[in-house]
Amino acid sequence: MSINRKCRLFQPGFTLIEVMIALMIFAVIAVSVGRSASIYINNAARLELKTKALLIAEQELNAFVLEPGFPASKTTTYDIDVGDKTWAITRKVSANPRTANFFKLIELSVAEKGTTFGKDYPIVTLTGFKGKN
Repeated sequence: MSINRKCRLFQPGFTLIEVMIALMIFAVIAVSVGRSASIYINNAARLELKTKALLIAEQELNAFVLEPGFPASKTTTYDIDVGDKTWAITRKVSANPRTANFFKLIELSVAEKGTTFGKDYPIVTLTGFKGKN
């Protein structure tokens, strides 16, 4: 009977403390992996939004530069619909007093219309020049 009692005391397996420590390690790893995945998804969505805004800015800037005539110095704001989003475009035409007769500076800002920021927040700002023909 004493041999049977010794066998019960030294049974193979994990203690409750060992299992709890293993669970804590697993939980820490799971939380860090989840956080990294969340950051990756947010960055991918933001990068997609910036890419779309940059393509729109390039398209609008090229269309403006190819228009005939020499533009006046002014700021223009308008909206365009591309895909499922409405984009707010702000085009600012300015000139240096020394070079005003030769070329103009064009600053084009693209913002997603109706964002959670409360007002239009520029995602991309693109700068170009238009010379006098």
